[in-house]
Amino acid sequence: MSKFKNTFRIESARLKEWDYSNPWWYYITINTKNHFNYFGKIENGKMMPNKLGIIVEHEWLKTKTLRANIDLDYFVVMPNHLHGIIILDAVETRRGESLQQQFTSRFGKPVKNSLSVIINQFKGSVKRWANRNDYHNFACSHDSTTE
Repeated sequence: MSKFKNTFRIESARLKEWDYSNPWWYYITINTKNHFNYFGKIENGKMMPNKLGIIVEHEWLKTKTLRANIDLDYFVVMPNHLHGIIILDAVETRRGESLQQQFTSRFGKPVKNSLSVIINQFKGSVKRWANRNDYHNFACSHDSTTE
């Protein structure tokens, strides 16, 4: 066990035994690195997004149009994080195997259309926009919460 455990990184809320390519409703939180307020500020109890905050909302909504196997429910962009509900629909696979089992048994790589791949691609699209638009210090934390 590392002497730095729980000092610099929190444990993932992900269930080790859960297949995140399973059709399900997932509540997610994506934090900015060091909880910095990259997306805007709260004024008089209301979120006032800046340009990057507006892009985060746009990219989140675009996630649904890019992938036939998901739907989005409620979400909110806050100054330093996003909360959202993402619904994964079933993807046709070989008999008796989940998408995760089918893909991992062959390649040992991330599973196409799984929650982790979708979140990774969303974060990547926001980061690419940030880099192109002089938000070079912007970063999300490496571990997003899923429940």
